[in-house]
Amino acid sequence: MERRPLPAALGTHFSVAQAMGAGIHPKRLDAGDLTAPFRGMRVTQEPTTYADLAEAALVVMPGGALFSHTTAARLMGVPLPIALESSAGLHVTVPRKAARWRHEGFVEHHADRAGTTWSGLPLVAVADTWVDLASILSASDLVVAGDFLLRAQLCSSDDLHAAVAGRRGARGLRRTSDALPLLRHSSASPMETRARLAFARWKLPEPELNVDILDARGGWIGRVDFLWRAAWVIGEYYGGVHAASWTSDLKRAAQLEDAGYRVVVMTSRDLGPGAADLRARLQRLLRN
Repeated sequence: MERRPLPAALGTHFSVAQAMGAGIHPKRLDAGDLTAPFRGMRVTQEPTTYADLAEAALVVMPGGALFSHTTAARLMGVPLPIALESSAGLHVTVPRKAARWRHEGFVEHHADRAGTTWSGLPLVAVADTWVDLASILSASDLVVAGDFLLRAQLCSSDDLHAAVAGRRGARGLRRTSDALPLLRHSSASPMETRARLAFARWKLPEPELNVDILDARGGWIGRVDFLWRAAWVIGEYYGGVHAASWTSDLKRAAQLEDAGYRVVVMTSRDLGPGAADLRARLQRLLRN
């Protein structure tokens, strides 16, 4: 049987109530050309991205609701632990005075939060989202998130301080207060942030981040991840790169050594099981 075309006025996302109001028979809503990401609504095309899913969710969310916590963070591209990247349930914050709202597929929070718009989606304001994350993230993951927000210029350090100051009694507030002085806008990646936090735990001098290095003639050698200028020591984090990139990195390391620097290469293993070796080497080089 040929499916009855849907009224154009319904659009691509609509509630079951809207469809019924437009005269659509319930059986039509169960047809194979429609999917239901959430109870009580239909879409004409299965959401393929997280943003698509959030857009579909707007159909069933109450007025004044804002995407929040890890949902807001994911929509903004904030790096999160893998377990949270794949967690089910969209976090939504609704005003305190709003009626209690529960819906399958959502994690509900009640709070009065300033909002912003991200690609047309209503989100809790960036700095407030970071404070909300403190109730979910570890201390190091919170610093990773904060570094990203500053680096991407999604908010300022002043914004984060103000958000923390305005949140008395919030869960994880101590964690945000501890994290604030550790944030750096010049940290270029999550692993650079984790390495920097490891250096701090090891009581090493704080390095400069992402510094351009020149040779004796003023020629540009490259931008290095970590520089302990007084000790002439450079730290380079090597991620999961292919052979061509490794060749280029090793050539640059040789040029840096020719310029008088001692280069310490580190990988994720050096910040995990091999941390003791990296720590000992850096302590020795920075002490001499």
